[in-house]
Amino acid sequence: LGTRACAIGGSPLKLQCWGNVGSSNYLQPTELSYFPATGYNDVVAGWGHICLRDDQSAVSCFSYGYFGELGILGGNGEWIAPPVHVVGGVSQLATGWQHLCALLDSGAVQCWGRNVRGQVDPADSNEEVRNPASVVF
Repeated sequence: LGTRACAIGGSPLKLQCWGNVGSSNYLQPTELSYFPATGYNDVVAGWGHICLRDDQSAVSCFSYGYFGELGILGGNGEWIAPPVHVVGGVSQLATGWQHLCALLDSGAVQCWGRNVRGQVDPADSNEEVRNPASVVF
C-alpha cells in the first residue's frame, strides 16, 4: 500500500525500507538512520506511514500525521516518530491506505487513522480517529 515498502530480515534481523520514505526516495532496500536497526518483530507500511511492533509488543509509528496514523493528537505534516499508545500488548499489526489496526494479546482490536468510510470506527463520524479506538464485533 502506498509509495513505500519495508521488511525485517537478514542476519542479524534489521529493518530496511525502499520507495518514498520521508523526504527521500530509495531505489534499494536501505537501513534508515532514524529507525533503530534492530528490536522489531513486525512492520507495516501504508500511504503516509510506517509502523513497527517491537520486542516488548509496543507500537511506534513514523508518519506525516495528516490523517491520524500516528495514533495521537497532532501531526503537522513533518515526518515524525512518536510512539503510538495502544493499551495492552500488541500481537499483530495491519494497515490500510491511511489507517491501522492492532490485534492485542487479549484478542481485542484497536484501530486509528483515516475514517472517511468508517474503516476505523463505524460509529464515529469523524474523518480521523487520532487515538486508538476499540473495534466492537
